[in-house]
Amino acid sequence: MILAIAPKSDFAAVIAALEAKLMTAKDFWRGATVTINSIPAQWTDREREQLLALLEQFEMVLKVSFAPVQSQAHTAGVLPNNDWHRAGNNALIVKRNLRSGQRIVHDGSLVVVGDVNPGAELVATGDIIILGTLRGMAHAGSQGDVTAVVMALSLQPMQLRIANYISRAPDGPMETPAFPEVARISGDRIAVQEYSPLLLFN
Repeated sequence: MILAIAPKSDFAAVIAALEAKLMTAKDFWRGATVTINSIPAQWTDREREQLLALLEQFEMVLKVSFAPVQSQAHTAGVLPNNDWHRAGNNALIVKRNLRSGQRIVHDGSLVVVGDVNPGAELVATGDIIILGTLRGMAHAGSQGDVTAVVMALSLQPMQLRIANYISRAPDGPMETPAFPEVARISGDRIAVQEYSPLLLFN
């Protein structure tokens, strides 16, 4: 399913129409992949969250390709007002926990404010920043950007990918990290280091 919402569309009207359509065949839509190509720029973060929550209610697999603009993050004070991402300005912020079966694909950097639980997947062409615990899979630099990084407050992934490099969780119980960590390519492998601003901005 591809969801493209026309510019200047009324939020309440779109949500009502979408919910009515999904309700007509709930079982048909369950587990289907939905790609969001556009969302009206005037919609607030809360309205965007309500749209995602509606799709989640029907257990649809989310694939995001729209670009919630970086300026909204700045306005909310989430990110510093500077060039925080070297690959461009196309950053997506998702403010919720992700559970098994949920997958977000984004062209740009991806920031998750919440936990990414086992079975959930994040794929981004830029960096992936998780303000929570990463226990699922994260693939940064998915189009081959070897400078991309994955950062999490608690980095405990089932699998990490950066560009074409792959790192899997070790067998056995995983030690809970005491500090935020950053995964990046070093040499010919993915290395994990304690977070330092220098790792992200240099």
